[in-house]
Amino acid sequence: MASSDWDGKISNFKVSEQAFPELYQELSQMHHKERCDRLRCLAMLGMYALRGGAMTTVQHFSPPLEEQVEEKNNKLDKARNGLKGKLLQSV
Repeated sequence: MASSDWDGKISNFKVSEQAFPELYQELSQMHHKERCDRLRCLAMLGMYALRGGAMTTVQHFSPPLEEQVEEKNNKLDKARNGLKGKLLQSV
């Protein structure tokens, strides 16, 4: 499977008690959902440390807030006009 097809899941992940006793001890005391969150946090801290403290962000495209608000207002106006038209036709 190519890296672009990865769904973000890791199956059968095992932390060895002998190889990583501190990590194993900490994670063994947590609920499984807390364990996942803790591992994500530790992974991010590790990546941060590897980059020498430089934080990088992934750029996601999202329209500016004004455009989003205007688009929602247009949809609401369209729906309101449609309902108004239906009400007037039923009278």
